[in-house]
Amino acid sequence: MNNKKQFQEYMLLIGERHDKKFSEGLIDITWKALESFSDDECIKAFNHVIKYGKFWKDILPDLLEQLEGTKEDQGELAWTEVYDAIRNVGCGQSIRFSDPVIHSAIEKMGGWIRLAQQEEADSKWNRKEFLSLYRACSRRNDHPAYLTGMYEEDNELRGFNDFIPKIIEWSNISSAKRIEYEKIKELGESGHLCPECKTRRWTKNGLCADCHMEKHGF
Repeated sequence: MNNKKQFQEYMLLIGERHDKKFSEGLIDITWKALESFSDDECIKAFNHVIKYGKFWKDILPDLLEQLEGTKEDQGELAWTEVYDAIRNVGCGQSIRFSDPVIHSAIEKMGGWIRLAQQEEADSKWNRKEFLSLYRACSRRNDHPAYLTGMYEEDNELRGFNDFIPKIIEWSNISSAKRIEYEKIKELGESGHLCPECKTRRWTKNGLCADCHMEKHGF
């Protein structure tokens, strides 16, 4: 939490409601404990505690219970979005989720390419690892802008910067778009197989990057 004035107002309000004056030490501890959460998250937690909190000795346990529970819910929703993208997009396309915390968590897991190539049998363990990392990464403010896919990584290494497909904005696409991206995964960005090798790699100007290199030498 960054808004200390609002924090102090809530502490005063809760103290008055329960006829209790908080010590400076308790106020400082509570403030420091909330620094990794956003103002919006803390405001919701304060409002919840005002209505439903047990409030035995101090307010902090109730606040953290509410805040950590919120993070777990967010993590579950995030994993559902990630799992859906793995099944529909795969490791080839670079991807950007609306929640940048997802990017940090997946980078900690080895990156999008590695995660999207995992077997279905590993999804249970991947979910568990993701949820743990999501909670940890949510305390940070800096996150990768997007996750690099295999086509972008491979083409950059080969110097084919003109052959890098656009980043998929996964969170904002409709069901119809997801079907379209499923086709892209099968046929390539152009919607056609490479006529030379008949692979399903991303193509531009009729050729995939490998065949372009072989034919033109660059």
